[in-house]
Amino acid sequence: MSLKLYTFKVQAGGEEIPALTGDYIRIEKALVPVRVRTENGDDFTLDEGEEANIGEFKRLILGHGGVGEEEIRLFVGTGGARVGSAKVSGGVSVPGGVNVNNLRSAVQVGNSNLVRRTITTSAGELAAVNPNRAFISIKNQDEVGTIWVSSGSVSVGNGWELGPGESIEFIGGAVFTGVLIAIGNAASNPNVMVWEGSY
Repeated sequence: MSLKLYTFKVQAGGEEIPALTGDYIRIEKALVPVRVRTENGDDFTLDEGEEANIGEFKRLILGHGGVGEEEIRLFVGTGGARVGSAKVSGGVSVPGGVNVNNLRSAVQVGNSNLVRRTITTSAGELAAVNPNRAFISIKNQDEVGTIWVSSGSVSVGNGWELGPGESIEFIGGAVFTGVLIAIGNAASNPNVMVWEGSY
């Protein structure tokens, strides 16, 4: 098993790199997409940070769509040697959009308070009205019980559902300053933690 970093200066038309054996490639640095071909018929393109696990090869042909010479740094691995990829790509679509005006980039909290609450099958107050609330975090630490939380009326199956071990946090422009009510499906769930901070 081995892993080596190579640097090549590659012309746009492509260059054959003989005597380079491996079964894994990761593009460490390249300003342009890199076309990778092997003697086995593999033919694909990788961007900087991307990787490919392929059948064993004994030579590569590297190319790119840029103009002139480009420096390409790549890892080549054999026998299961790999480099963790840090590239994350994609997008998130939010129906209706998100209004980011007037949102705080950081929350300065004057004081915070962590309390354990017992939730039963009767709706009860989880957190009182707090017009200065900067954040609130609620965690259901029970191993079997589920709770439901709401800023209005709440019932089993109605509200934000927190199963065993789950939590919810409201911060910045999403904080409810009013009363929060909770109900559970267990006769007594003494394992609900509420962490609240105020400006």
